[in-house]
Amino acid sequence: MARLNPLGDRVLVRLCGQHHQNDGGLIIPASASDRAVIAEVVSLGQLSGFTTLHYGSRVLVARDSGLEIKLN
Repeated sequence: MARLNPLGDRVLVRLCGQHHQNDGGLIIPASASDRAVIAEVVSLGQLSGFTTLHYGSRVLVARDSGLEIKLN
């Protein structure tokens, strides 16, 4: 797998594969949810001013924020 290093104050995260179960027992996949999702920090940029954020932290991310990339 290629190593990605974000530039500046950018943060690279990996979405966690979560699903939500409603009261009736139906499982709703994360792709069908319009809410924020939980992601894990993979890498931080060099100029990152986030002092409490580190590799492996879990953060809440809006579904439509940032750029989505796929690696082979």
